[in-house]
Amino acid sequence: MRRAGKTDRLWLGTLMLLLGSATVALAGDEAMTPASVTDLVQEVEGFGDNTSGGRGGELTWVTTLADAGPGSLRGAAEDASRRWIRFRVSGTLRLLTPIAVASDKTIDGRGAKVTIIGRGLVIDGQSNVIVENLLFADGEDDAVHVVNGARNLWIDHCSLSHWSDGLIDITRAATDITVSWCRFSHHDKVLLIGASPAETGDAVMRITLHHNHFERTTERQPRLRFGKVHAYNNYYEAWGSYGAASSMRGELLSEANIYEAGWDKDAIITRSGRDPEEGYVRSVADLALGGAHVVEREPDHVFDPARFYTSARVAPADDALKERIRREAGWRDVVLGP
Repeated sequence: MRRAGKTDRLWLGTLMLLLGSATVALAGDEAMTPASVTDLVQEVEGFGDNTSGGRGGELTWVTTLADAGPGSLRGAAEDASRRWIRFRVSGTLRLLTPIAVASDKTIDGRGAKVTIIGRGLVIDGQSNVIVENLLFADGEDDAVHVVNGARNLWIDHCSLSHWSDGLIDITRAATDITVSWCRFSHHDKVLLIGASPAETGDAVMRITLHHNHFERTTERQPRLRFGKVHAYNNYYEAWGSYGAASSMRGELLSEANIYEAGWDKDAIITRSGRDPEEGYVRSVADLALGGAHVVEREPDHVFDPARFYTSARVAPADDALKERIRREAGWRDVVLGP
């Protein structure tokens, strides 16, 4: 069957505008992604706000829960071309090896319920990737591993729990990343930002965390070394060891977060493990509940996010924010068009 050419695509694009949110099928089971779907990229805030993922690329459907092969998530995500990936199947996807996500991808789980187990996603040196509305449960190593200068990434509305190492690890100079509206639960070492005290190159890292629910996890929410983190409007609920940590001259801006302590009261600490140096912390309009202890250290050393972006929409840390995060963070049952 003939592959649609440039003229065909232009004509079909005009037709798509006339049809509103309808999807126009192309030869070879391709389709143009309707604007109502790709408008998702307008919601990204923070350091990852230049991320557009697969917008402008081919709409690719995952049609099997097999680990690999035609119609698989691996086949679509590891392909070199720009793609917006959606799912025609729901269920459990057991990966035998990590999926190496290539640049210019959106993995869009809206409209389906897909749980990734076994192994996770690796974004190694790639750029412009969105991971949206997936569940990660019961796996080895990291659920999402971002490494080696990967940049312009957005992880949004995912639910993550029960992995053998980290839920999200961001290391080795990966930067310009936003993690938002995710639910982290039933886990120990949640979110590592900065590989080790020896990795001074991680000073280039810039990460935004907002509207995430850290639900009775143990530690590393995040554990930061060297880089810059703007954490705002997150809900930290009854952590087990500490909430967030900044060491090795890391700069943590904690703004309008809710820290609700359980038996442990250390909401923020400035040295973790065997790291030889402390980090910097500035706390702005945070809400500390249950005796939570928020520590600042040399706040004037912490960056001003207005130097980097104006996209953050910070709400007051109050009961309304808490209830909204409880209700909306993590995977959502979202209905989309075809």
